[in-house]
Amino acid sequence: MDLDDPTLMLGRFMISLNKILAGHSGVRIAVIVTASTSSDRMLKKCEDVKVKFIPKPIFETKLRFVLKPFLQEK
Repeated sequence: MDLDDPTLMLGRFMISLNKILAGHSGVRIAVIVTASTSSDRMLKKCEDVKVKFIPKPIFETKLRFVLKPFLQEK
């Protein structure tokens, strides 16, 4: 998710997502957010709603590092 989008409200999004997933045990969606700036307030909100923050610009190596637990090597 791109937090630079002024129409996005992370807290509301996560509440809605959690409500949808509440009826589906065993389903988990990891949410990763990005932004061009990172304030203490933004980082605290990410921590509160349990999302991973990646500062922009996003490079392949940065993304691979964050996604490593979710990727399965074949």
